[in-house]
Amino acid sequence: MLDLAPAKSAYPAVRRITPQPMARRLHTRLPAAAEAVSGLMRPDAQPLGAGWRQVTVQLADLEHVLQGHDLTPLTPELGACVRRRQLTFLAGRLCAEAAMASAGGAAAWVARGLAGQPVWPVGWCGSISHNEDRALAIVAPQDQQWSVGVDVETIVMGDARTAVESVCLTARELASLALSTAPGIAATLRFSAKEAYYKALYPHHGRHVDFLEVEVAHSDGQQGVFQIGPAAAGETCRPTLPLARGHYAVRDTQLITWVCLSLPVFLKQGYDDHPQH
Repeated sequence: MLDLAPAKSAYPAVRRITPQPMARRLHTRLPAAAEAVSGLMRPDAQPLGAGWRQVTVQLADLEHVLQGHDLTPLTPELGACVRRRQLTFLAGRLCAEAAMASAGGAAAWVARGLAGQPVWPVGWCGSISHNEDRALAIVAPQDQQWSVGVDVETIVMGDARTAVESVCLTARELASLALSTAPGIAATLRFSAKEAYYKALYPHHGRHVDFLEVEVAHSDGQQGVFQIGPAAAGETCRPTLPLARGHYAVRDTQLITWVCLSLPVFLKQGYDDHPQH
Protein backbone atom coordinates (compact mmCIF):
# COMPACT_ATOMS: atom_id res chain seq x y z
CA MET A 1 0.00 0.00 0.00
CA LEU A 2 1.39 3.43 -0.95
CA ASP A 3 2.87 5.15 2.10
CA LEU A 4 5.76 7.55 1.70
CA ALA A 5 5.99 8.51 5.37
CA PRO A 6 9.05 7.38 7.36
CA ALA A 7 8.67 3.94 8.90
CA LYS A 8 7.16 4.03 12.39
CA SER A 9 8.65 2.01 15.22
CA ALA A 10 5.91 2.55 17.82
CA TYR A 11 4.13 -0.78 17.73
CA PRO A 12 1.77 -2.05 20.45
CA ALA A 13 3.51 -3.63 23.41
CA VAL A 14 4.13 -7.36 23.15
CA ARG A 15 0.99 -9.14 24.33
CA ARG A 16 0.14 -12.71 25.11
CA ILE A 17 -1.77 -13.86 22.04
CA THR A 18 -3.31 -17.29 21.70
CA PRO A 19 -1.77 -18.79 18.52
CA GLN A 20 -5.06 -19.47 16.78
CA PRO A 21 -5.58 -19.28 13.01
CA MET A 22 -7.72 -16.35 11.90
CA ALA A 23 -10.30 -18.57 10.20
CA ARG A 24 -10.79 -20.46 13.46
CA ARG A 25 -11.20 -17.23 15.39
CA LEU A 26 -13.82 -16.16 12.88
CA HIS A 27 -15.73 -19.46 13.16
CA THR A 28 -15.63 -19.23 16.97
CA ARG A 29 -16.74 -15.63 17.32
CA LEU A 30 -18.83 -15.01 14.20
CA PRO A 31 -20.03 -18.43 12.98
CA ALA A 32 -22.84 -16.99 10.87
CA ALA A 33 -20.44 -14.82 8.89
CA ALA A 34 -17.56 -17.29 8.67
CA GLU A 35 -18.95 -19.35 5.79
CA ALA A 36 -19.72 -16.26 3.72
CA VAL A 37 -16.22 -14.90 4.37
CA SER A 38 -14.67 -18.19 3.30
CA GLY A 39 -16.51 -17.91 0.00
CA LEU A 40 -14.88 -14.55 -0.71
CA MET A 41 -11.35 -16.00 -0.84
CA ARG A 42 -10.28 -16.36 -4.47
CA PRO A 43 -7.27 -18.22 -5.92
CA ASP A 44 -5.22 -15.66 -7.79
CA ALA A 45 -2.85 -15.97 -10.72
CA GLN A 46 0.84 -15.50 -9.91
CA PRO A 47 3.98 -15.86 -12.02
CA LEU A 48 6.30 -17.72 -9.64
CA GLY A 49 5.48 -21.29 -10.57
CA ALA A 50 3.61 -24.38 -9.46
CA GLY A 51 5.06 -24.47 -5.95
CA TRP A 52 3.44 -21.15 -5.01
CA ARG A 53 -0.16 -20.34 -4.12
CA GLN A 54 -1.77 -16.90 -4.04
CA VAL A 55 -5.19 -15.95 -2.70
CA THR A 56 -6.91 -12.56 -2.82
CA VAL A 57 -10.03 -10.95 -1.36
CA GLN A 58 -11.84 -7.73 -2.20
CA LEU A 59 -11.98 -5.57 0.92
CA ALA A 60 -15.36 -4.04 0.06
CA ASP A 61 -16.89 -7.53 -0.10
CA LEU A 62 -15.33 -8.51 3.22
CA GLU A 63 -16.54 -5.31 4.89
CA HIS A 64 -20.05 -5.94 3.56
CA VAL A 65 -20.18 -9.39 5.18
CA LEU A 66 -18.69 -8.18 8.48
CA GLN A 67 -20.62 -4.91 8.66
CA GLY A 68 -21.89 -4.26 12.20
CA HIS A 69 -19.50 -6.74 13.82
CA ASP A 70 -16.74 -5.64 16.18
CA LEU A 71 -13.42 -6.82 14.74
CA THR A 72 -11.34 -6.08 17.85
CA PRO A 73 -11.68 -9.60 19.36
CA LEU A 74 -10.46 -11.04 16.03
CA THR A 75 -7.34 -8.87 15.88
CA PRO A 76 -5.85 -8.70 19.41
CA GLU A 77 -2.35 -8.36 17.89
CA LEU A 78 -3.19 -4.78 16.89
CA GLY A 79 -4.40 -3.48 20.24
CA ALA A 80 -6.47 -0.29 19.91
CA CYS A 81 -6.70 0.35 16.19
CA VAL A 82 -9.04 1.82 13.60
CA ARG A 83 -11.46 -0.56 11.92
CA ARG A 84 -9.86 -0.23 8.49
CA ARG A 85 -6.53 -1.50 9.82
CA GLN A 86 -8.33 -4.36 11.58
CA LEU A 87 -10.06 -5.28 8.32
CA THR A 88 -6.85 -5.34 6.26
CA PHE A 89 -5.03 -7.38 8.92
CA LEU A 90 -7.90 -9.86 9.08
CA ALA A 91 -8.06 -10.06 5.29
CA GLY A 92 -4.34 -10.64 4.86
CA ARG A 93 -4.24 -13.46 7.43
CA LEU A 94 -7.31 -15.12 5.94
CA CYS A 95 -5.70 -15.00 2.49
CA ALA A 96 -2.48 -16.48 3.87
CA GLU A 97 -4.31 -19.34 5.58
CA ALA A 98 -6.38 -20.06 2.47
CA ALA A 99 -3.21 -20.07 0.35
CA MET A 100 -1.50 -22.53 2.71
CA ALA A 101 -4.58 -24.75 2.63
CA SER A 102 -4.60 -24.72 -1.19
CA ALA A 103 -0.97 -25.85 -1.10
CA GLY A 104 -1.93 -28.84 1.04
CA GLY A 105 -1.13 -27.41 4.46
CA ALA A 106 -3.18 -27.32 7.63
CA ALA A 107 -4.61 -24.08 8.99
CA ALA A 108 -1.79 -22.33 10.84
CA TRP A 109 -1.34 -19.10 12.74
CA VAL A 110 0.64 -16.36 10.97
CA ALA A 111 2.05 -14.35 13.86
CA ARG A 112 2.95 -10.66 13.86
CA GLY A 113 6.56 -9.66 14.51
CA LEU A 114 7.69 -6.67 16.53
CA ALA A 115 8.16 -4.66 13.32
CA GLY A 116 4.67 -5.61 12.13
CA GLN A 117 5.93 -8.22 9.66
CA PRO A 118 4.25 -11.61 9.19
CA VAL A 119 6.01 -14.43 11.04
CA TRP A 120 5.33 -17.59 9.07
CA PRO A 121 4.73 -20.96 10.68
CA VAL A 122 7.52 -23.52 10.50
CA GLY A 123 7.74 -25.02 7.03
CA TRP A 124 6.31 -22.02 5.17
CA CYS A 125 7.45 -18.79 3.56
CA GLY A 126 5.26 -16.09 2.11
CA SER A 127 4.26 -12.45 1.90
CA ILE A 128 1.10 -10.37 2.43
CA SER A 129 0.01 -7.07 0.91
CA HIS A 130 -3.04 -4.86 0.59
CA ASN A 131 -4.14 -1.55 -0.85
CA GLU A 132 -7.45 0.26 -0.58
CA ASP A 133 -9.23 -2.33 -2.74
CA ARG A 134 -7.82 -5.78 -2.02
CA ALA A 135 -5.65 -7.92 0.20
CA LEU A 136 -3.61 -10.84 -1.03
CA ALA A 137 -1.07 -13.38 0.18
CA ILE A 138 1.37 -15.69 -1.57
CA VAL A 139 2.92 -18.73 0.11
CA ALA A 140 5.08 -21.77 -0.60
CA PRO A 141 6.59 -24.61 1.44
CA GLN A 142 9.93 -23.51 2.86
CA ASP A 143 11.74 -26.26 0.95
CA GLN A 144 11.39 -23.98 -2.08
CA GLN A 145 14.52 -22.24 -0.68
CA TRP A 146 13.21 -18.81 -1.59
CA SER A 147 12.18 -15.70 0.27
CA VAL A 148 9.36 -13.75 -1.37
CA GLY A 149 7.91 -10.27 -1.20
CA VAL A 150 4.62 -9.20 -2.78
CA ASP A 151 3.15 -5.72 -3.07
CA VAL A 152 -0.04 -4.33 -4.58
CA GLU A 153 -0.49 -0.64 -5.41
CA THR A 154 -2.98 1.57 -7.17
CA ILE A 155 -1.20 3.10 -10.18
CA VAL A 156 -0.09 6.59 -9.21
CA MET A 157 -1.08 9.65 -11.19
CA GLY A 158 -0.76 13.42 -10.77
CA ASP A 159 0.44 14.59 -7.36
CA ALA A 160 0.83 11.03 -6.09
CA ARG A 161 3.20 10.24 -8.95
CA THR A 162 5.18 13.41 -8.27
CA ALA A 163 5.55 12.39 -4.62
CA VAL A 164 6.77 8.92 -5.57
CA GLU A 165 9.29 10.34 -8.02
CA SER A 166 10.68 12.85 -5.52
CA VAL A 167 11.03 10.42 -2.60
CA CYS A 168 11.52 6.95 -4.02
CA LEU A 169 13.38 7.09 -7.35
CA THR A 170 17.12 7.35 -7.96
CA ALA A 171 18.58 9.70 -10.56
CA ARG A 172 19.00 6.85 -13.02
CA GLU A 173 15.40 5.75 -12.50
CA LEU A 174 14.16 9.30 -13.07
CA ALA A 175 16.11 9.44 -16.32
CA SER A 176 14.53 6.20 -17.55
CA LEU A 177 11.10 7.40 -16.46
CA ALA A 178 11.42 10.43 -18.74
CA LEU A 179 11.56 8.04 -21.70
CA SER A 180 8.56 5.95 -20.64
CA THR A 181 5.30 5.97 -22.61
CA ALA A 182 3.44 4.99 -19.41
CA PRO A 183 5.10 7.04 -16.65
CA GLY A 184 2.39 6.30 -14.08
CA ILE A 185 2.95 2.57 -14.41
CA ALA A 186 6.72 3.02 -14.53
CA ALA A 187 6.80 5.10 -11.33
CA THR A 188 4.43 2.73 -9.54
CA LEU A 189 6.50 -0.26 -10.60
CA ARG A 190 9.66 1.21 -9.11
CA PHE A 191 7.99 2.07 -5.82
CA SER A 192 6.18 -1.27 -5.59
CA ALA A 193 9.25 -3.30 -6.58
CA LYS A 194 11.22 -1.72 -3.72
CA GLU A 195 8.44 -2.53 -1.27
CA ALA A 196 8.39 -6.17 -2.42
CA TYR A 197 12.21 -6.36 -2.37
CA TYR A 198 12.29 -5.09 1.21
CA LYS A 199 9.69 -7.64 2.29
CA ALA A 200 11.72 -10.47 0.77
CA LEU A 201 14.96 -9.22 2.35
CA TYR A 202 13.81 -8.15 5.83
CA PRO A 203 13.30 -11.60 7.44
CA HIS A 204 16.95 -12.42 6.74
CA HIS A 205 18.73 -9.21 7.71
CA GLY A 206 16.19 -7.38 9.88
CA ARG A 207 17.05 -3.86 8.79
CA HIS A 208 15.29 -1.11 6.86
CA VAL A 209 16.46 -0.60 3.26
CA ASP A 210 16.03 2.95 1.99
CA PHE A 211 14.24 3.62 -1.30
CA LEU A 212 17.40 5.14 -2.78
CA GLU A 213 19.65 2.21 -1.85
CA VAL A 214 18.18 0.01 -4.57
CA GLU A 215 16.82 0.58 -8.04
CA VAL A 216 15.00 -1.21 -10.80
CA ALA A 217 17.79 -1.72 -13.30
CA HIS A 218 15.77 -3.23 -16.11
CA SER A 219 12.14 -3.91 -16.86
CA ASP A 220 10.41 -5.65 -19.74
CA GLY A 221 6.80 -4.56 -20.13
CA GLN A 222 5.94 -7.33 -22.57
CA GLN A 223 7.22 -10.10 -20.31
CA GLY A 224 6.27 -8.41 -17.03
CA VAL A 225 9.74 -8.93 -15.50
CA PHE A 226 12.35 -6.66 -13.94
CA GLN A 227 15.65 -6.74 -12.08
CA ILE A 228 16.26 -4.92 -8.82
CA GLY A 229 19.47 -4.49 -6.88
CA PRO A 230 21.96 -2.02 -5.40
CA ALA A 231 21.72 1.52 -6.72
CA ALA A 232 24.34 2.85 -9.12
CA ALA A 233 27.51 4.48 -7.81
CA GLY A 234 26.82 7.90 -6.38
CA GLU A 235 23.56 6.90 -4.68
CA THR A 236 23.37 5.79 -1.05
CA CYS A 237 23.82 2.06 -1.40
CA ARG A 238 25.08 -1.24 -0.05
CA PRO A 239 26.92 -3.04 -2.85
CA THR A 240 26.35 -6.38 -1.17
CA LEU A 241 22.58 -6.11 -1.37
CA PRO A 242 21.58 -8.98 -3.67
CA LEU A 243 20.39 -8.60 -7.22
CA ALA A 244 16.92 -10.11 -7.60
CA ARG A 245 14.54 -10.93 -10.40
CA GLY A 246 10.99 -9.71 -10.09
CA HIS A 247 7.66 -10.00 -11.87
CA TYR A 248 4.80 -7.56 -12.21
CA ALA A 249 1.28 -7.46 -13.58
CA VAL A 250 -1.08 -4.58 -14.32
CA ARG A 251 -4.70 -5.32 -13.48
CA ASP A 252 -7.01 -2.46 -14.38
CA THR A 253 -5.87 0.44 -12.17
CA GLN A 254 -3.65 -1.71 -9.94
CA LEU A 255 -0.15 -3.10 -10.18
CA ILE A 256 1.19 -6.16 -8.35
CA THR A 257 4.89 -6.96 -7.97
CA TRP A 258 6.62 -10.10 -6.79
CA VAL A 259 10.30 -10.36 -5.81
CA CYS A 260 12.06 -13.64 -5.00
CA LEU A 261 15.46 -14.06 -3.35
CA SER A 262 17.38 -17.31 -3.46
CA LEU A 263 18.22 -18.06 0.17
CA PRO A 264 21.31 -20.19 -0.54
CA VAL A 265 22.78 -17.43 -2.72
CA PHE A 266 21.86 -14.63 -0.29
CA LEU A 267 23.22 -16.43 2.78
CA LYS A 268 26.42 -17.37 0.96
CA GLN A 269 27.07 -13.76 -0.08
CA GLY A 270 26.36 -12.41 3.36
CA TYR A 271 25.15 -8.86 4.07
CA ASP A 272 27.13 -5.69 4.69
CA ASP A 273 25.29 -3.63 7.29
CA HIS A 274 27.36 -0.49 6.72
CA PRO A 275 25.94 1.71 3.95
CA GLN A 276 28.28 3.63 1.71
CA HIS A 277 27.69 7.35 1.18
